[in-house]
Amino acid sequence: MAESLRDLKKPVYVTSAKKEFAETTRLMKHVSKEYVTRYKPKAEGAHGSRVLWGKTAGSEEYWKSLTEFLNASAGH
Repeated sequence: MAESLRDLKKPVYVTSAKKEFAETTRLMKHVSKEYVTRYKPKAEGAHGSRVLWGKTAGSEEYWKSLTEFLNASAGH
């Protein structure tokens, strides 16, 4: 899958649970860093959209990071 992302030329937001961070790093290794915004959680986090649920530890930080990405990408 990492190879298939090589030609991606659009802003992309990447986050994960803390334990998945290395895997997502490998997944995005061929995408130009100018397009990638990464967020590594301080808390353990969770898999998938659960990171945005209010009951997930650290959800506020995920929301903050995602909102900043969306605001910055609005002009692309």
